[in-house]
Amino acid sequence: MPVLHYLILSCCFAFSSTLSSASWKPCAQPRFDEFASCTVGPWVTRASQTEKHEVEEVMRSCGGAVQGIRELSLSVASQSQDTNGETIYLNRADGGFVYIDDGSYSFGPEKWNLLTDDEVIVMTNLAFTASQRGWLTAKLRSENGMLPQSTMTELFRPILSVTENLAVDNVNKQDNAVPAIKWERMQRVRMPNPTQPWSLARAKWEQQLLSDETSNVDKPTGTGSLMGWSFVETISKENQLFADILGSENSFNVNCLAICEESAVARSSTRCYDSTGLLKGVAFLEGRIKELD
Repeated sequence: MPVLHYLILSCCFAFSSTLSSASWKPCAQPRFDEFASCTVGPWVTRASQTEKHEVEEVMRSCGGAVQGIRELSLSVASQSQDTNGETIYLNRADGGFVYIDDGSYSFGPEKWNLLTDDEVIVMTNLAFTASQRGWLTAKLRSENGMLPQSTMTELFRPILSVTENLAVDNVNKQDNAVPAIKWERMQRVRMPNPTQPWSLARAKWEQQLLSDETSNVDKPTGTGSLMGWSFVETISKENQLFADILGSENSFNVNCLAICEESAVARSSTRCYDSTGLLKGVAFLEGRIKELD
């Protein structure tokens, strides 16, 4: 299993020679109000299109600004019959909660003790359209070599033009082979100085374009079937996404990936930790499935 795990990652997260530390360009910090507008509100699953699940805004206790969002219960992701499952509070002041304007986010620990932490949950939301998102949750345990027990839930806005075209799909898509992907755009956040402790409020946002070509794939319709996977990638040499931060230091990435079969669009998030378990950066990737020769 570990060998297959590594080979899959080598295929999916291989970058072209155009990826270099000099190509990262500063970009604007995401706005929480933009993020929240894409996330807050009702959602339905493909399997239950009449049962609405609500993502809510959470206001500061003293009033005024929105402090975070309350994500759906994990019982939705596990398709549990427990309708009273605890929802998940994502606080914008939590450094482990990293979001971007389109509604995508990555949530996980800022520090991860590989020897003592019994279980770590990493959660990712990947927006494909304004009306469709892939919600991935991964539970990682050091005792099983950090191979995650993961779920991927398709969520849709309860809009008639979307839900009337949804077909129920009972296939376990995480068992499918992961395709090769051509990554076209990356956005990441890191500390200005690699030795600084993680603080999202002081972090630096950058982006890199890996392709100047105009994508000829279809735009997602908001109803196309999604597949998702979660991986832990242990790196004993240069970490391509964060080489200028880590150098040749050992590190590991937690990758959450989803693709739309209909449009061939791929989205992913990567959380990078150094050898001591400290969070060093988070990246969001956009690309498309490579065509077979």
